[in-house]
Amino acid sequence: MSPPSRYWTFISIHPAGGYRAEIRPECQFFFQDCFPDDRTLEEVPDGRVQKELIELSQSPKVPARERHLAAFCLRCFISDQILQVCTQLAAQFGSHHGFTCADLLPYVLNDDLRLRSHFVSVGQEILHSFEPHRSNLSTWTARKVKQNRELNGFLLEQGVYLISDWAILNDTRSRSLERLLREVHLQSEPSIQQTLQLLASYHAIYRHDRLRDNQAGKTCQPPTPEQLCQIADRLPESITPQAVLKRLQDLADLLRQHRIDRRGGAPKLASLDDQEAQQQIANLPTPELGEAEQEQAAFLTDFQKQFTKCLEQAIVQVMQHWIDRQSPQSAHQFTFALCLMHCKGLAMGAIAPLIQLKAQYQVSRLLKLKQLRADIQRCMISHLQPFVLHQAAFYTDAERLHQLHQGIGTVLEELVEDVMQEAALEGNLVRGHPLKSRFARSLCQYLHQTDRC
Repeated sequence: MSPPSRYWTFISIHPAGGYRAEIRPECQFFFQDCFPDDRTLEEVPDGRVQKELIELSQSPKVPARERHLAAFCLRCFISDQILQVCTQLAAQFGSHHGFTCADLLPYVLNDDLRLRSHFVSVGQEILHSFEPHRSNLSTWTARKVKQNRELNGFLLEQGVYLISDWAILNDTRSRSLERLLREVHLQSEPSIQQTLQLLASYHAIYRHDRLRDNQAGKTCQPPTPEQLCQIADRLPESITPQAVLKRLQDLADLLRQHRIDRRGGAPKLASLDDQEAQQQIANLPTPELGEAEQEQAAFLTDFQKQFTKCLEQAIVQVMQHWIDRQSPQSAHQFTFALCLMHCKGLAMGAIAPLIQLKAQYQVSRLLKLKQLRADIQRCMISHLQPFVLHQAAFYTDAERLHQLHQGIGTVLEELVEDVMQEAALEGNLVRGHPLKSRFARSLCQYLHQTDRC
């Protein structure tokens, strides 16, 4: 139920900042004519009202002006819901991450009720995709706003990743988690296995129940007490359901921060003036590494250096090959567009006029980013594999080395693909400042060193 005024009060960005609420008389008169029985109600039944307005806006038998007014009433309602979602996000995360509702609104509150065929606002997108028999408009608006790419790009920069703990755990693969714990967090083998068992138990109970109950695609709710008990029963050690919940939340928090870091978001920060944090650091025990652990740490250090070196070498090699295949004018457009996108943070639509092109799709066709990253990925793997096999020879025998040769290529493909996926995801976000992914930093280094940026 909602106040009927939400269907004729339009929320928009105020030129001086913030937002403004404007009563649209044409929407009010139309709404009251369509629902005369609801004139005296303080709240109207949204489901029935929205269903009828949708039918009016889509029926070819209804005059065009009435179809538009029915849609305008719904867009008024959507504008109010967008404001509510942004207000909730700011209340939930803003004070801790340093943003306000006014910072969020420009990304999603861009409707103006004018009929412009060349521009589709967020409100129009929400309305066009809304299906009354599957959801209500409030829930659908909240979902679409929280999925908005540009809004999520801004929130990631502030260190906010809009996905529930349970959805993060649902789509985390054991292999990816193992690699994160072993190579990034350098956890011990028993600790890694304990965490992998926890994730496997969670998948076996929680994810299985979602699929069985046909909940896939719906919002992930916290595990029920019964599910927590079942997860605890599958673990080798004796543990309470409350402890299982705490471990799952801690694991989701670790995975959330890793995803924020990969997408170039703000990391968790601690003040250098924080006396408690300083004391905690001072009290940390100094780890004593055995010979095997020292060798592993040395190998990982060398590998990280070589990984970066091979990325830089692959960029130089592939870029030169691409440039040599183009005319001087096309090569200049190509490298300058790469610079504007990766080193300045401009969107393709903004880049087009700066390189004498007319539209965003022409920039996309010029850059061929997917193909460029694929070429660099192949070149990078060809440089990395000999190094890894050479280093592995110091730690294993000839028979084991032959076995490693079969699997190293696959492992390296996954590692390098992660870098390229990070670059692809970051490239889809409009930022307004240099991109931060490994790929973008190395590419910009090349463009600056060759005076192409």
